[in-house]
Amino acid sequence: MIRQQFARLLAFTRGHDVRLYVVNLPEIGWNRDGYRPGRYERYEALVRESLEDTPFLDLRTMLGPDEFYDAGHATLPGALRVSRRVVDFVRDHAGVARR
Repeated sequence: MIRQQFARLLAFTRGHDVRLYVVNLPEIGWNRDGYRPGRYERYEALVRESLEDTPFLDLRTMLGPDEFYDAGHATLPGALRVSRRVVDFVRDHAGVARR
């Protein structure tokens, strides 16, 4: 199912000349630790394979525990760091000059 959904997404974006970037957002440590060994790695490999050459930014471990407001939301300083990294990533892949 994941492969099919990504194939549809890639076909749509390519067919409409849309640049696609994928960002794996930060997860708090105890959430990351909740996966059975190897399960998340298999999932991520499937996602990356399905995305083919789509630029993929992995921020899963970017934030420390003090940069989360709760289990799924970054604090303002954490969110600002994530946003800056995403902007830089898109600029790097789009060939846009930095200001």
